[in-house]
Amino acid sequence: LFACGYSLNLMTLGGLALAVGILVDEATVEVENIHSQIPRFGTIAEAVIRGNADTAVPRFLAMLCVLSVFLSAAFLKGPALALFLPMALAVGFAMIASYILSSTLVPVLSIWLIPKGHFHSDEKHNSAYGSLIRLITGMRTGRFNSDSVHPQEHASKRPKPSFKNRCAGSKKR
Repeated sequence: LFACGYSLNLMTLGGLALAVGILVDEATVEVENIHSQIPRFGTIAEAVIRGNADTAVPRFLAMLCVLSVFLSAAFLKGPALALFLPMALAVGFAMIASYILSSTLVPVLSIWLIPKGHFHSDEKHNSAYGSLIRLITGMRTGRFNSDSVHPQEHASKRPKPSFKNRCAGSKKR
């Protein structure tokens, strides 16, 4: 902002307050994807490389979407331009910095800070969590003691209508 001739004021701080959720989300998406890649690749370094590669384009597109919203502030005139351009620049610079940091610093910190052999055993977690989900789902749907949680699994156990019944009105030629 200083390079553009603006200082921190109420509008630029408001822009940063708007962007703070998205700024945290960039790093969170990166860390979560790295964490999910660890069991697949075995080493943290390989998981970081793959996790960063998997999220680079979606995070970049999300950044461009947010920037495109605030780009319209550049087309304002008069007092509106003076009011909203600093906010748009603050959000834009924060988004660009967030993308760069989540693509460079977060992977390096992940390699340094995730302990070696950091693989979660999901058995203990899934048993308690799965039981709770089955209980809640059973109360909500009125079906207790259900073996499956997902409605798709229940749907797959129902008999399916024949092709003729689904295409009623179509005639063979």
